[in-house]
Parts: sequence; structure tokens; C-alpha cells
Amino acid sequence: MGSFTGRSVGLFANHGGSFAGRWILGAGSGLQALDAGDLDGDGDTDLLAATGGTTLPLFANQGGAGFGAPSPLAASGALDLTTADLDNDGDRDVAFARSGNAVGVLRNVGAGGFSAAEIYPFAGTVDAVVVGDLDNDGLPELAAVSRFSLLGILHNQGPGPFAPPTYYSVASELRSLVAADLDQDGDLDLAMASTLNAVQILFNGGSGTFTASATILLGGGGPTKIRAGDLDGDGDFDLALPCPTAHTVAVLINQGGGTFATPVQLPFGAAPEDLALADLDRDGDLDLVGASTGNGSLSLISNLGGGLFAPLQSLPVVGLPNRLLAVDLDGDGDLEIVYGVNQQGTVRILRGCSVSGTPTCIGDGSGTPCPCGNRSPVGADAGCLHSAGVGGALRASGSTRLGDDALVLAGSDLPNSTALFFQGTLAQVGGLGASLGDGLICASGSVIRLGVKNSAGGMASYPQGGDLPVSVRGAVTLPGTRIYQIWYRNPVPFCTPATYNFTNGWRVLWTP
Repeated sequence: MGSFTGRSVGLFANHGGSFAGRWILGAGSGLQALDAGDLDGDGDTDLLAATGGTTLPLFANQGGAGFGAPSPLAASGALDLTTADLDNDGDRDVAFARSGNAVGVLRNVGAGGFSAAEIYPFAGTVDAVVVGDLDNDGLPELAAVSRFSLLGILHNQGPGPFAPPTYYSVASELRSLVAADLDQDGDLDLAMASTLNAVQILFNGGSGTFTASATILLGGGGPTKIRAGDLDGDGDFDLALPCPTAHTVAVLINQGGGTFATPVQLPFGAAPEDLALADLDRDGDLDLVGASTGNGSLSLISNLGGGLFAPLQSLPVVGLPNRLLAVDLDGDGDLEIVYGVNQQGTVRILRGCSVSGTPTCIGDGSGTPCPCGNRSPVGADAGCLHSAGVGGALRASGSTRLGDDALVLAGSDLPNSTALFFQGTLAQVGGLGASLGDGLICASGSVIRLGVKNSAGGMASYPQGGDLPVSVRGAVTLPGTRIYQIWYRNPVPFCTPATYNFTNGWRVLWTP
């Protein structure tokens, strides 16, 4: 799944991609829940934590997944939370489970501002809350579970308040729930983790009423968080639950129509408390990553496809993680791992480095036209076509921290010729590129040659062997953005008489 590096997490090798430890955010003691979303409307993904205290700490993303001090949102006693647009106004609101038998709502008034909390009394202490359009009216409902063996649904009445809860009795005390179309009939069903070592499912009858149910026994383990995702690639939702007392994760494969195979218990670290389903290795399958409080580690199981999984891998981390998210915080296309440490009251971020940066100045006609109409296909994110009928492409991976530079620039689909890697401080024509040779030049400003390589099999990369790191060779001493590109020889007569071309550009944000 990746190698994991950083000053606080040591080194962890696996099957592709990488993560680097960097950010530590102070959330306050008693960390209960985490969620992510663009809460201030600036296009970046922010973080929100529930600590059970008088406020919810909101960490605003300042770009490139850099975060400042938290802004407290008034939401007393939050034990669980979720973010979603509850009133269809385009802003992301907050719903939270509140100690003292209630569900709370904070409505976003724009630019990260929130109205006073709306409090809805609930029968019993609420442990978990989810959001979903349960009655198919275009507005999301709130569903919550309490320790008194009750499921309550708060129907959305439009821009105004939610209706009082409609209750359903369930078989036992519940720990968490998830909304997903489990029987593929177009309605959201509800699956719940029970303290009786079972999963209880309520099937939606089509208008937000639940009459049919199913109970699946897990055989022990004390399940906590329940998650839904397509784990076997057949198009329906499967279920997975960490089971801390059994040190396993229970995987329930959907066999169609909301029926599930016998649960499979996978070894999953010491006392896993939380779980995320995410494609960490970018192979198209959802992997399993868990937070284990028993030995202070993240548990990782790579999905091999078809419902088969690789052996467990364990990544030691600082503290005893009890909450977990996998989300793209820096907008580069891969996922960060965000975990909370209850005892320390901190939120820690492992930055994903399987992709570092974003493409710019693409030769597909979306910017400056290619010189001879030789544009590359839309979606290829490559440069203008060369004589072999493909566009040279540039990608990058590895840490972009100036104190831990592991960036690798990699070119593909190149002619077998010379390839010059270079860096610029500015994007040519604001990222549209300028026509030059058979392609588009993307980098401008102060330009530095990084190195010349011979491409073989269409591939070339920098650095190699004894080459200086990219930041050192490029004299990058302060955080900021740089544009990278490959200028390559294409001696076969093809387009202009120039006999050279360029890959797409690649934008990298260097961090401290």
C-alpha cells in the first residue's frame, strides 16, 4: 500500500505509494469523532473534531493541507458528528450526537460561519448520527442510535427545523450506523453495529419507513464503527466492522438483494477502534485501514480484488489512535490518513505521497492549442502528441517537504532519446502554456535545468543514482510552488522543423 515515512512515524514498506508524517493539530482531550469537508467554501477540505467538550474544533485548510489554529464552533457535548448540506443552500452544515440525549445541528451561513445550534431531544444518549435522503424527497434526513436500543429518524422539513424523531426499536444497544443502498432498490437502508456482536439491518420501504429487517451474527469481537463500501468490485455495498476484543475486522460480502455471506474475521491489530475503506494504493479496490488503540498503530490490509485481501501490515504511530479518516487534504489526487489520539487530544496527518502535485498546461486543447493540431486525448493529462502518436507525460511522487525531500519526477510515453528535466517558478500564460517546437512550454520565470536523462522504453526519471534531490538542484529553499516539465528530443520529422517537444507541466507545492 505504500512506504510510510516521517519524523514521528518511522519507516514502513509495503506495495506502492507512500505517506509522510507532518501535521499535528491540537483538538483537546476526549477526542470522540472526526469528519472532513469544505466548511468555509474556499475549495479546500477542512477538518472538524468532536471532543465531548463545549465546542467543536474546526481546522481550516489554508491550502496544500496546511492548517492553522482551530476555530471553535459552539456545540456542547458532541460525541459524534457528520458534515453535509442539510438545507440545499450549497454550504456544508454539521450534525452532531450530543450528550444529554439530543441531536444537534449547526447551519452554515457561509464563509465558515455557523448559526446557533439547533437541539432536538432524543430518547437516550445518542452515540452516532448519519445523514442521508431516506424518504427520497431531495432533502437529507438525520438518523441516530441511542444506548436504549432505539433508532430515531429526524425527517427534513425543508430550510426550517427537522421534525421530532420517529423511533424504531432494535434488538440491542447500538454503537454506530451507516446509510447505504444494501438491497439495490434505489433507497438508502440502515445498517447498525450492535453490542450483542451482530449487525442489524433495516431495509427502506421506499418512503423513509422501515419494516423489513435482518440480523447477522458476528461471533464476538465487540464491533464499534460500521462502514459500507464495494469491497469485491461487484457493484453493491459490502460491510466491514472493527472488532476490538477479537483484534479483527469483520467483512460481510453482499451476495445481492441485501443478503450477506457468513462474516469473515481478518486479523486486524490490537483493539482496532475505527476503520476506513479507501483506495490507498490507487489500484481501484477499497483497502482497509484501522486505528488500533491496543498497541498504538495503524492496521493496513490491501484489497487484492474480488473480495480477497493481503496479510495484515502494521504501522507504529505516536499515541493510541482511536479515530480515523482517509481523505485528500492537499488536492493532489491521493489520500491522506488522518487519525485522532484521545489521550493526547491531538489530530495527526500522514500526508499521501503516491502522487505529489497536479498536472497543468495539458496538451489536449483545453489551453493553448498544440502547434500542429497534435493534441493529446482528453483525460490523458499529457503533452502534445509526438511522432509515435502519443503525448509525453510527466508525473511525480514522494515527499515534498523541504526537510525530507523524496520527490521523484517520472516521464512516460517518451521517444527513446534525451530528456531534459527543468523547473520554473511561474506557470507559462497562467497555466495555459505557450507554443514552442512541437508542443507547449509550461514553466517560466526563473528556470533551472535539473538534469538530462536518456529515456529507455519511453521512461525517464529524475533524480537517479547520485543526483541531487529536486529541491536542492532547483535551489528551493522556502515553501512555495514550482512548475516542472520535460523537454525531449523527437528527431523524426513530424510537426514543425524543431524536432523537439514537451510533456505536460506538473505543479508541486513545497512545504516546510
